[in-house]
Amino acid sequence: VLTTGELLTSQVRDFLENNFKTKVADIYACNEAGDIAWQCKEHLNYHINADNCVVEILQDDCPTGPGATGEVTITNLNRFSMPIIRYKNGDLARLSRQVCPCGCQLPVIGEIIGRTGEDIWLSDGTAVPWNVLKGAMNDNRIRKFQIVQNQQGDVVVKYLPEKQTDIKEIEELLRFRLHPLLEKSVDLSFEKVAEIAPAQSGKSKLVISHYRPNG
Repeated sequence: VLTTGELLTSQVRDFLENNFKTKVADIYACNEAGDIAWQCKEHLNYHINADNCVVEILQDDCPTGPGATGEVTITNLNRFSMPIIRYKNGDLARLSRQVCPCGCQLPVIGEIIGRTGEDIWLSDGTAVPWNVLKGAMNDNRIRKFQIVQNQQGDVVVKYLPEKQTDIKEIEELLRFRLHPLLEKSVDLSFEKVAEIAPAQSGKSKLVISHYRPNG
């Protein structure tokens, strides 16, 4: 099974592999640059399509070291009609020095983390990053989730649970994980849903914030 188009979470990977009884390989791509990287049969890292593009992971416009999070920045090598040079596609990722057991010598992306701008904001201007929220929500009893922050700063966690999930137990666990990340004044609530609608782009946003500190 090959997946592409939006972030493949561990929950979705497990769901697909358990139901299709096979391994899942993810392809990382974007409309502007085409196929950027893909997983091999080892399903560990993402091999960069170095014949087609140069991928840099930048933080404040400077290259990051292996394991550090930064913005995915792409220079396309084969787009002559409209060249793309150091284009930031809005994704966050980490490079890796790990040598893949498959033997491929192409450079690798160790982890694709998510989108820039998908953060929860606190009243002092501090952002709770997407990847931190993702870690707090990581549980194999949750198939899908979306965290929504309203204009007042309060947070609603919409989630689609697996069948026979103890709702009270999972909500207590999520509250225990999320509360320390938020301010005491933030009202944190949960909403069990049957489906989570995608954004206008067709992709699902895992974090949506309508709140900005000081208005």
